[in-house]
Amino acid sequence: MSWASKGLSAAGHSAEYAELDVTHPSGVHASAEGALACHRRIDVLVNNAGVMALAPLAALRVAEWHQMIDVNLWGVLHGIAAVLPSMLELRSGHSSPSRPPPPSGSTPRPRCTARPSTRCGPCPRGCTL
Repeated sequence: MSWASKGLSAAGHSAEYAELDVTHPSGVHASAEGALACHRRIDVLVNNAGVMALAPLAALRVAEWHQMIDVNLWGVLHGIAAVLPSMLELRSGHSSPSRPPPPSGSTPRPRCTARPSTRCGPCPRGCTL
C-alpha cells in the first residue's frame, strides 16, 4: 500500500495502483481488466510513467531514445487504449497524461489523436506530451 493509499484509507476513501511496464500493452490491458473486474468501472487514469535520458544528441544514445519513446509516448497510448473502451461504453471517465498539453496547433482531433504526439516530439522548442 502506498503512502497516498494509506492517507486516503485514513480519510475513509480508497485508491489502488498497479506497478507495470507500460511498454507492454498486454500488461496494461491486464491491469485495466483487473480493475474493471473488481470495480466495474474506471473513472480516472493517471498516465504518469516517464523516463528522460540526459545526454547531448551528439552522444547518439539511440537505444535510450527508443526507450523514451516506448515509455513516454507508447506507454501513454497503451494506457488510453486499455481504459477508453470502458469509459466510452459507460460515457464516463477521464484519461490524461500528467504532462503539459501539446503546443498550439498540435491539439489532437478525434480522427488523428496519435499524430500530433509523434510530430511534436522532435520540435526545436523542446515541447513534450
